Amino acid sequence: MPAALPALPLLRRRAVGALFFLAALLAACGEASRPATDDAPTGLIAPAATPLQSVAAPASAPAAEDRWQGRFRAHLKARSGGDLEFIVDGNVTLRRDPASPASAPVYVFDGRQTLSTVWINCTATVEPAVQPLPPGALRIDTSTNPPRYSFEAGSVWDAVVHGRCANGAASIPMRAPGRLEASGTLSADGTTIAGVLDHGELRWEWSFSRPH
Repeated sequence: MPAALPALPLLRRRAVGALFFLAALLAACGEASRPATDDAPTGLIAPAATPLQSVAAPASAPAAEDRWQGRFRAHLKARSGGDLEFIVDGNVTLRRDPASPASAPVYVFDGRQTLSTVWINCTATVEPAVQPLPPGALRIDTSTNPPRYSFEAGSVWDAVVHGRCANGAASIPMRAPGRLEASGTLSADGTTIAGVLDHGELRWEWSFSRPH
């Protein structure tokens, strides 16, 4: 842990415990998931408690463009409770790589991620809160029935949480858990990719769809 952390008693004890725990958990984020062994989605970590809604395509978008649109989200909270929770949202468009074959199309991620806090008993801000997406890709295997997908997207980045509770304030370094690798099967009509992964304190969910 960085040398600045011993100053954290300024925060309420319960909040400090949760934030210490979360910082340690986040330091391990970003490792690749194991390959899928069945049709269930697999990946590093999992989603927010409520299902995500796919982002609608702009009406002015070219109808002929082969793409997907949607988001993926991480929700981080301590099992034992705490005064803060964290959400990492990735809003994305996935455009077809023209060099990829029809039997195994590849779509490249384009968008950004935002790290935000959920205030419970303390308030907080995060910086930097927004990051552009690094290179990432969605791959679809149409040789199976139903077709399967796999993707890697997002990044883990260093951030600082500035928190204030009833009896004081402090700034805490953390690593934003923004990297997800996952796989699963397409919907029956081939127009939706969605899944949820639960890794205890850290949950992921994702939802991508083809614009109509």
